[in-house]
Amino acid sequence: FERRLQHEGGLFGGTEIRERVADIVEGIGSGLGGGHGSGEGVSGQWPVGRCRERRCEGAGRLPLATGLVQRDGGALGELGIETCGELAQADVQALLPAFGIMPVLGRVEPGLMPFRDLAMWPGLPRAAALSLGTGLAATLLALALTMAVCAGWQGTRAFRWLERALSPLLSVPHAAAAFGLAFLIAPSGLIARAVAPVAGWDRPPDGLILQDPLGLSLIAGLVVKEMPFLLLMTLVALPALRPVQSLATARSLGYGRSVGWLKTVFPRLYPQIRLPVYAVLAFSMSTVDVAMILGPNTPPTLAVQVLRWMTDPDLAMRLRAAAGALLQLG
Repeated sequence: FERRLQHEGGLFGGTEIRERVADIVEGIGSGLGGGHGSGEGVSGQWPVGRCRERRCEGAGRLPLATGLVQRDGGALGELGIETCGELAQADVQALLPAFGIMPVLGRVEPGLMPFRDLAMWPGLPRAAALSLGTGLAATLLALALTMAVCAGWQGTRAFRWLERALSPLLSVPHAAAAFGLAFLIAPSGLIARAVAPVAGWDRPPDGLILQDPLGLSLIAGLVVKEMPFLLLMTLVALPALRPVQSLATARSLGYGRSVGWLKTVFPRLYPQIRLPVYAVLAFSMSTVDVAMILGPNTPPTLAVQVLRWMTDPDLAMRLRAAAGALLQLG
């Protein structure tokens, strides 16, 4: 353990941090040794005398614990640099097969053959249109419903209950939410079973609800999962906009509750939640798990098809998969 701490002190650099690591090692040794005469430590406990304040350069007097946090911050910085390097390496490994370079197959000459193979796949226009259409529709619908809920319910008891229910909604995985929605809206799902006695059905209706060719069930699944996220981002941004005062001004001018909120609060709110909306759009157009459960299969969305090519036993299909991944990124 002592060697580990000394190694971290050398890794994160800086005389001040190395001194702190030395103090930690010495303190742990004193605590484990008992420290009966000095009163600094008790066996198995952290010595009180080692938790003194120390002066850090440019930071005034900070406790030793703060120095440890700063050291951990350096560790996170090193981890971030390593992660960026790994991501860059992964990007290069994805780019090379897209341009025909894959030494394991004996292909070392760059070219555009993977893109030509991708363009010759008959389902490409349909798959790309499904990815783009379902992603845009789900994002716009989730944003519209979020704004409608905020405009109509903000400040009410129902809205406060909804705020408390956000945490469990956000904790549900995307695939679990998709399976739950499938069990609800399937021809033999819970909704059909509840309606069957009233409608006099003796068998499930013959209709393609799940995995429909238009991707409507996929859009519904994405909206169900992304709307709580956008609502959370909206709740974070709202207090700085003083919506109660803005709504009172709009009401004094004769506007209704919802219209006044949309005219006075939404134009200032959207720039604050623009990046979360972009994140929802990017996820909706590239999701795999939800699309495999609720999306169409003939053809599937582009992201699902790229995954199928990538997991194909024929390694040559990875060239086309890399080209499809670049198309998905674009």
